[in-house]
Amino acid sequence: MSKLLPLSPFEMRKQDLFSVFISDCCDAGLDPEQIKRWAQESERYYREPAKYADEQTARRSMEEYWYASLDEGEPAWEVYATTAMVADLWACWSVYSRGYLRALHSERALPTGSIIADIGYPVKCVVDLGCGIAYTTAALKRIWPHADVIGTNLLCTPQADVALLVAERYDFEISESIADVDHADVVFASEYFEHFQQPVAHLEEVLALEPRALITANCFSGRSIGHFDSYIVNGRDVSGRATSRAFGLLLRSSGYDLVETRLWNNRPTYWRRRS
Repeated sequence: MSKLLPLSPFEMRKQDLFSVFISDCCDAGLDPEQIKRWAQESERYYREPAKYADEQTARRSMEEYWYASLDEGEPAWEVYATTAMVADLWACWSVYSRGYLRALHSERALPTGSIIADIGYPVKCVVDLGCGIAYTTAALKRIWPHADVIGTNLLCTPQADVALLVAERYDFEISESIADVDHADVVFASEYFEHFQQPVAHLEEVLALEPRALITANCFSGRSIGHFDSYIVNGRDVSGRATSRAFGLLLRSSGYDLVETRLWNNRPTYWRRRS
């Protein structure tokens, strides 16, 4: 396994972290050359989707396979246990999640300073929902080093194998669900709720943890591996846009306010529980 890292994934130079990622994949029993090629292909797509949308890649094949399964009425959950998914998760981290962490640190995010400062202390438990390869979870552990930090993941998958290596290095936990968590002060969910056909019902389960801060980056109307064409809200099949509205309504009715930030497109979205 790679040696103890002096910096969090957020603080490392991207090229250095990519080398660590390939090493982690190798330690998890994955083909490093295959992972490297697929990760670079996925990252290229996420940075310039219009230019590379038609490129024949492992990511595109997996996305087409997923949506074909939805058309047949039987979601292909096995996509989450593929090597290509691990590569795709690197790209999502590099292009999206890393930027969200930068936004949390930004002193310009709020008129009063950073989102991290606004959340305040003490923070005793942080949950990273759907942590993927867990680099975001590691960064959250560095932000709140004295908190119990838990990343949820699908155990017995290649992505969880990588996440467990990272968890050991940075001293946080990996759990298959939030069922074993009694309370969380902060919940982070980047591109997570779209992977549930009933995301608003799942949000109710998450809110049972009574977090004082919920940081999300949802894209219910975007097509991607594991996303749905439509969602079920209150027993009805609705669009992604309607799902997003229902998501916000539940949060407001549950005692949360959407904090307006100065972040581009208000992402990540910062929900704060009313005191």
